[in-house]
Amino acid sequence: MPTQQVDSLQQRNVIAVLSTYRLLIALLLLVLFNIKLDTRLVGDLDQTLFLATLLGYGVANTALLALSLNRRLDNSRVLLFTAAIIDIIALNMLIQASGYYSRPLSLLFIIAIVGSAMILPTRLSMVIAALATLSVLGQATTRVIRDNLPAGELATAGTLGLIFFITAFTVQRLVFRATRNELLARQRAADIEELQQLNEKIVQRMRTGIVIMVEAGRIFLINESAKGLLGFGPNNEDLIGQTIPAALIKCWQAWSRNPHKLPPPFQANSASPPVRASFTALSAAESGQSLVFLEDTRHVTQQAQALKLGSLGRLTASIAHEIRNPLGAISHAAQLLGESSELSDTDRRFCEIIRTQSTRVNHVVENVLALSRRDTPKPKQFDLNEYLALFIKQYREHSTDEPHINFRGCDTAIEITFDTSQLDQVLTNLFDNGLRYSARATGRATLSVHAYIEPSNELPQLDIIDQGAGVPEDKLPKIFEPFYTSESTGAGTGLGLYLAREMCEGHQTQLTYLRTKHQQSCFRLSFAHPRKRWLA
Repeated sequence: MPTQQVDSLQQRNVIAVLSTYRLLIALLLLVLFNIKLDTRLVGDLDQTLFLATLLGYGVANTALLALSLNRRLDNSRVLLFTAAIIDIIALNMLIQASGYYSRPLSLLFIIAIVGSAMILPTRLSMVIAALATLSVLGQATTRVIRDNLPAGELATAGTLGLIFFITAFTVQRLVFRATRNELLARQRAADIEELQQLNEKIVQRMRTGIVIMVEAGRIFLINESAKGLLGFGPNNEDLIGQTIPAALIKCWQAWSRNPHKLPPPFQANSASPPVRASFTALSAAESGQSLVFLEDTRHVTQQAQALKLGSLGRLTASIAHEIRNPLGAISHAAQLLGESSELSDTDRRFCEIIRTQSTRVNHVVENVLALSRRDTPKPKQFDLNEYLALFIKQYREHSTDEPHINFRGCDTAIEITFDTSQLDQVLTNLFDNGLRYSARATGRATLSVHAYIEPSNELPQLDIIDQGAGVPEDKLPKIFEPFYTSESTGAGTGLGLYLAREMCEGHQTQLTYLRTKHQQSCFRLSFAHPRKRWLA
């Protein structure tokens, strides 16, 4: 509410209170007038004037009260000044009609002075005080002349007039201080509200997930990042009072038992990223609130990966000559030896093994060198549906056999951010593996590709499903490790899935292996949100 509207409301309230007070005073004077003793307490000199003044005073204040209740009233000061003038005129006439016992009525001028000093400017409030003083002095002079009272009446009236001025000045100063303090309080309140809104925006826009958790693992506050990290999704607006995921509750329980031990990373569900939680108690009581910070470990993994690749690059550069030169000599010598006509069939078989294994080692060295020399990703945003349609077409054209690839996209555009050249390498490796294992298990190279947006968190996802036998449970932790391969023939180097995951993590994309509800092997790519800023 603007300041001017608040001030206008306060002015109307003051006028309403003063008008109600004046009506009560008029009613009280009417009661006193009707009390019959030896002489009337008020209105004894001129009863007609007293009653007429009292009636006009009541009507005028009733009208002022009605006007003060009108919210359309803008110029409240005019009304208050008018009411103060009416007070002075009416009180002067009431005192005139009451005679000797009317001196206490002079104190009623103070109420008019206080009311005017609360709202009117200093000059106008002093005008009201001066008029009241003149009225009191005039009444005293009349009594001295008419009733032959001592001149001390004038001194008493002068003292009362001085009190009027002191009252007006004191109220003015008090109102000025109160107004200044009120304005300062409003400014402080506005600053606090603005700061609170700013803090709320900062908390909601932070990349770190923040959750305030109360007793029994219920949510008291949660920001947008935490919603995504815990798998709630942006569509879940009101999460206050809901229970946090069981995985986070386990971490909180482990932290409660040992606050000095950092809980391991966890995933709220299969679609959410790996998260590490840290806790801080907001209350000393066991049932008090706890502040939870959630960090997406993919960022840390990305940075660690950059350091690892840098170290690997320096290592491979230093060993390249130490391996490739002797390896080339061995391969060349085996080739020359194989051309000899004096070798037996067994020796020729040994030469073939030397050449085959030399080629394999050379392939491993080239893959490691390619990993260390990999260029900095240049991600761009594009539609996954359109990209996959073109990629599958080109993949079929370059395949020696005729793979059966069933692609199912989404009705709407699926925007992702990725380096297309590196995504080509990731999908080529996954397609090759899937088609190979499908052909081995069913005799037919088939693959199902499904691109969609996960409803729980609105993240783009891609499922590559094959008909192969799948990965045994005891082998699952190793499939993304470097140089691990399930090929008994020794044809694979064990770097394909490792490189694919490294490229995905470099784009904040999660590559996981899982079983579908039909127990089919599935490699799932969970891409980062397209509006999420990519870290270089």
